[in-house]
Amino acid sequence: MLATINESPAWHRKEVVLAFAMASHPRLGAESPLNVLDGDLLREVLTLLPIVVGGPDGTAFTLKEAMEMALGDGQVISVSKGEHIVGSNPGQLDDTSGLTSLQITRPVRLTGDPAGGTVLRGMLELVDGATSGSISHLTIH
Repeated sequence: MLATINESPAWHRKEVVLAFAMASHPRLGAESPLNVLDGDLLREVLTLLPIVVGGPDGTAFTLKEAMEMALGDGQVISVSKGEHIVGSNPGQLDDTSGLTSLQITRPVRLTGDPAGGTVLRGMLELVDGATSGSISHLTIH
């Protein structure tokens, strides 16, 4: 089941997070089975739902925004096919931003489109504590 969640574009993170929030609400989720789970376990489950960067199913506009949204160690961040500037802010499209860098401060699972064609421009800097993550299906320029 885990591989299905991570590989399927049909999973919309915002909707799942909203459903979890509603299930934990005192009135809306009064009879929800999620009430027996503690907050740490719920956070762990949500880290397995990918944050999608760009594309029609995107949860985040930029990789920088996705890193800020990451809930915990092992967060899956899926970067859509195309070129992405690593340290850009949402809406920043100028060519000079290609010289940016992005600090990865926690272990994440960073992946591009399995069919290829995902390009990151700029420098990714792994900070102490972030060295146990993974990077796959990406071209970094």
